[in-house]
Amino acid sequence: MAAFYSSDPEYLRDAAAENGEINYWEWGIELTRPARSLKLWLTLQTLGTDQISDMVTHGIGLAQQTESMLRNQPEWEVVTPTQLAIVKFCYAPQGITPQQQDELFLGA
Repeated sequence: MAAFYSSDPEYLRDAAAENGEINYWEWGIELTRPARSLKLWLTLQTLGTDQISDMVTHGIGLAQQTESMLRNQPEWEVVTPTQLAIVKFCYAPQGITPQQQDELFLGA
């Protein structure tokens, strides 16, 4: 497979592998830099900033709604208030001590 991706242009000849050194540009079409920004660019081109903003706002709203629903459930505890789209909660059955709760979570 390395031969398929092998690239030996003039500007890379000075950096040729010696003594078994690994040249990562020989293992992919990106040479030395991955195209990480391509995913972001394609997302922006496909959805646009308005739709991305709507999706983020929707996710934050869902998290807030989930927190509200969990607060109304007696056996669930919201550990920290919702931040962005993250809800931290745990199962907290009534009538057990904190030590029993720890044992329940740890499976002891």
